[in-house]
Amino acid sequence: VGLIVIQNALSIQYDGTSWTILYRSNDFVAACCPHCDFVKPDLEQFTMEEGILAPVPPQFNSKDFHQGYKDLMMGVSFMMSEDGTIGTIKLRFFKDSVPFAVRFNPNITVWMNADRQWVADCYGFNGVGVGGCGVVGRYIETPDSIQDVFTAPLYHSCIGKAMRFLNWDPNETNELFGLDDVIAAIDEAFNPQEPEDFLEDFLEDFWKLVIVE
Repeated sequence: VGLIVIQNALSIQYDGTSWTILYRSNDFVAACCPHCDFVKPDLEQFTMEEGILAPVPPQFNSKDFHQGYKDLMMGVSFMMSEDGTIGTIKLRFFKDSVPFAVRFNPNITVWMNADRQWVADCYGFNGVGVGGCGVVGRYIETPDSIQDVFTAPLYHSCIGKAMRFLNWDPNETNELFGLDDVIAAIDEAFNPQEPEDFLEDFLEDFWKLVIVE
């Protein structure tokens, strides 16, 4: 309880001329649990045409970002490896058509892993930028649509009691709980007076939360 829940999702689309980056990015403090304190992140996007300079998108255009300079322009370039398995999208900034140095250097490298999934490594967004630099990190391709992810809590019911009973530490990602711990936590948090559909949701959510030894 009191953990910070981070929600990041990224989509990269190319229509043969322009690159469109769509993303959701935010975090919230789970004072009770990830169900009760859920915050839906907005869907943001910007589109850049390769080889064409355009005004810096609003997501980047803050006073802190451009250090007081106005009328910055941004361009995008793309490079692909000969075998077509690695591509790099680079964002560059210009002032009066001259390259302009900013304190971060955004790049997105897309490559295919051994499972034939596309992976996007985002770096160089330090300090400011997309979603408060929310797109930094590694993203692995899934069938989920960016339109649908993070639109509702992962958990259907309050799991605060179970989290408190287990004293769950989200930073201890490898922590395992024994079966006795899980049964005791269910007994502590489980309320038999609740409606049946609520209890089913609670049990489903509880098993999402714990890893049984």
